[in-house]
Amino acid sequence: MLTTITPVIKTARPPKSGAHPIYIRFSRGGNHAYSRIAGITTRKEYWSARRHRVTSRHPDHEWVNTQIEEALGRAREALTLARREARDHSVDDVRGVFEGRRIAGGFFEFADARLEVMRRAGEDPNRKGSIDTWITQSSTMSMFKRFAGETLSWADLTPDLLRSWDEEMIARGNRGSTRRRKLEQVRSHFHAAIAQGRIARADDPFEGFEMPKGEATNKRRLTKDQIRALAELELPEGSDDAFARDAYCLAFLMRGARVRDVLMMRWRDVRSARWEYVTSKTGLPMSAPVLEPAQEILARYGPSGHPDQFVFPRMQGTYRSAEALARHARNEAKMIGDRLKRIAEAAGVEHPEEVTFHTSRHSWANEQKALGKPVAAIMNGVGHKRLSTTQGYLGPFPTPELDELLDDLTSSW
Repeated sequence: MLTTITPVIKTARPPKSGAHPIYIRFSRGGNHAYSRIAGITTRKEYWSARRHRVTSRHPDHEWVNTQIEEALGRAREALTLARREARDHSVDDVRGVFEGRRIAGGFFEFADARLEVMRRAGEDPNRKGSIDTWITQSSTMSMFKRFAGETLSWADLTPDLLRSWDEEMIARGNRGSTRRRKLEQVRSHFHAAIAQGRIARADDPFEGFEMPKGEATNKRRLTKDQIRALAELELPEGSDDAFARDAYCLAFLMRGARVRDVLMMRWRDVRSARWEYVTSKTGLPMSAPVLEPAQEILARYGPSGHPDQFVFPRMQGTYRSAEALARHARNEAKMIGDRLKRIAEAAGVEHPEEVTFHTSRHSWANEQKALGKPVAAIMNGVGHKRLSTTQGYLGPFPTPELDELLDDLTSSW
């Protein structure tokens, strides 16, 4: 009995917008299962029921049809995996593999299916997900796949294999923190398989493997005077150096905002002299006043255009997907990081090679600590979820300040 895979739209209940979602329909023996292709829709008059594609009258027909082809490719792979596991598979089985909810094949097939779910969640504005997390984890899995080979059975993922990969990462110069992070990403897929009942807990290879220890990270921070020196550097207007410096100083003035959040700032987010946004890493809503120095920086990139336009012109463009936008932002962030070291050197900052964009967060937090602000307030200011994370940002209290606490305690004894 054959299983067929067909792109379709459902017209029984027309949506209010008039644009119908596009589905992959799995059919076998009169049974059907549908899985929506995230992020693409079409009006009924643009759909060809014969070709199962949108017609050339669709304003974005080439991109939509490309997305349909990619979804069909994934669906065929899901069907192959379902057939490999059971000849009497159902359409629900195939859909489950396609959507990453059902386990099939070896370790990489399982991990790739989970990553595909993550990618679709990041691409779909109506679902919770991070495309940056998907990019990072996909890169790690590609690295592991190059080491272990394209096919890896669950039984072949052993403590010895993990140790060999760790040794290779050491030979490549990866630090302990980096190696640990990559191994944790591999472990997350294995533990998901255990939770779903695919693998017995007793077969967990990480039980017999000692994870690398992470080194203490350098919590480099700049003083307010050093950041002012950066801000006052004479740099060619419109240059990469000026852009990197402005983004860094703006982040410091905006409670140590992360580089991705600064780059993704749109004019609609800056209103009533406040910057309102949701953090890309933690998903927490943030609101920061746009102080006068920050207004001066924004004025160099204004006047404000369309509300949906990015504040920084370097971020303008047409992006076919959330992944394309995320990759562009990552490239811009890397460029800023490289430029900051040169700018810090020009401003007379000692050890400029240690200056990264993230030091703006450490710097803001420590300036607030020096002003006597409570750690809990600083935590909320930088958008952390845990107090311990914020405490890791802050340097030790100077001995004179601690002595003052004892003086205050005993002054009226």
